[in-house]
Amino acid sequence: MRKKITAVIAGAVCAVMLAGTALAADLPFKDVPGDAWYTDSVAYVYENGLFSGTAEDTFSPDNYMTRGMFVTVLQRQTAKMGMSTEVASAAGFADVASTAYYYDAVNWAAANGIVTGKDAATFAPNEEVTREQMCAIIVRYMRDYLKLDLSQYEGDVTFADADTISGYAAPCVAIAQNAGIVNGLQGNVFKPQGNASRAQVAKVIETESKLIATLNGTAPADSNTTDNSDNTDNTDKNDNTNTNTDSKDNSGSGGGGGGGGGGGGGGNSSSNEHSAADLVQEAIIADYIQQIVDKYPRLASTDDTAYALLGKLVETLQAALDAHNNGVFIDRTYIDTHYGAQMADVKAEYRALTEEQQGAMKNMGARLASTEVLSAILDYFGFSTSALS
Repeated sequence: MRKKITAVIAGAVCAVMLAGTALAADLPFKDVPGDAWYTDSVAYVYENGLFSGTAEDTFSPDNYMTRGMFVTVLQRQTAKMGMSTEVASAAGFADVASTAYYYDAVNWAAANGIVTGKDAATFAPNEEVTREQMCAIIVRYMRDYLKLDLSQYEGDVTFADADTISGYAAPCVAIAQNAGIVNGLQGNVFKPQGNASRAQVAKVIETESKLIATLNGTAPADSNTTDNSDNTDNTDKNDNTNTNTDSKDNSGSGGGGGGGGGGGGGGNSSSNEHSAADLVQEAIIADYIQQIVDKYPRLASTDDTAYALLGKLVETLQAALDAHNNGVFIDRTYIDTHYGAQMADVKAEYRALTEEQQGAMKNMGARLASTEVLSAILDYFGFSTSALS
């Protein structure tokens, strides 16, 4: 029998839907600015008890969402609908301690086929959730668990990188896209294997909650369930750092660290001026940069001088990534204009290193990313691999 949202919960959901802006002003989180694309979504999930902070005054919007966090949020959402999340027996995953905050949620999700284990003994609660996995989980939750009819949203995926979406996830990504739950990055790129952040999932959960209310016939007549006026690039924009350590928030994770550097200013060009191939290439480079920026703070130094110089390079990459995340198309002309001097300094300082220090820098670079990724980034920045020889 189709599960219905109770009238009381539905009324509360509708009230929050209509009061997002007011709630945003009352948020206790110092890292959620009032004008951020995700602020109203954070207010929604916070006021509805679906998310809390990683600390009393910290939300950590850029931290990645893990499997343990995700099922915890969905379990809370289910309970808020007045539905039971009790299960007859535990799933028996060896990596899910009975004292873990996500223990009950994991057992509930596994018992209902929402998120299953990697195998019979492993759930991998701290594994990060990718965007395509996020879509698969959300659709399974709505269609298979809540028994909602999503057939009207079935169809083709229209993202520019649709051919990179895993086969199992493609139908779910299509439903999520057509229902307005997720949207693409600049250039209509989805980056299915990119990790989903807390801010992104907050936006997705807000949109999904409103869609559930509409499909159940409990949303106000004048509400726009899939209003995407503020999430064209927003549900899938910033993939930043995470260390996967469980902190205060039951749905949260400890923060990671990125390299320094501010966002590149000016020189923004419209995505309409670039071909689809250029936009895809730029998105791939941004994803590669993200991998390096994420790993650098956790990289062990084998030579302080080489490590510091590598840090300068990472700072430049971070600045370019910030520009990309602010809507700038970081083509080679933009990079040469804004970061040419910094790259020239890095080259000069590298050549001044001793042979041993150069070797240490190469070895540390190899631990940050594969040769393919490093070569692609350095070439894109006009800093060929030969410059490091």
